Amino acid sequence: NLVDGVLTSLSDLGFTDVGLDDGWQACGNYGYANYTYHSASGVYPIVNQTRFSDFIEMTSYAHERNLTAGWYLNNCICKDHCTDDVCYQGDAAALLSYNFDSVKLDNCGTQRDLNLWSNLFSASINDQTKPIIIENCHWGHTLPNKTW
Repeated sequence: NLVDGVLTSLSDLGFTDVGLDDGWQACGNYGYANYTYHSASGVYPIVNQTRFSDFIEMTSYAHERNLTAGWYLNNCICKDHCTDDVCYQGDAAALLSYNFDSVKLDNCGTQRDLNLWSNLFSASINDQTKPIIIENCHWGHTLPNKTW
């Protein structure tokens, strides 16, 4: 689009974060606990490979265009009920391995420990030297504080 006669993109105007919302996961019944989008062990979120064949390629595409890429967890379509730390840890590890820069945390699933999320990403920062932006879909349970 033209702004004051100059060809201008949303990025030129400061909109540089793109986010993948709900619909990336492969809903099902996995393992003894019948997780809805975590592997049987709860370790990793299961991606719908038909819709999203390569997250790393997708985030790289964004980064090559000087954009940051965000992911969406604790989402609504599958509404997973995993509350084990292993699910939090697996989600955090997946986010880093896919090279996302931020995460939107909804309240449809049961992973609602925002302090745990923050601690996992803070620990990851120490190892990865990459800050992760956390967007709280404002659950009303845990509010941001001065330490994160």
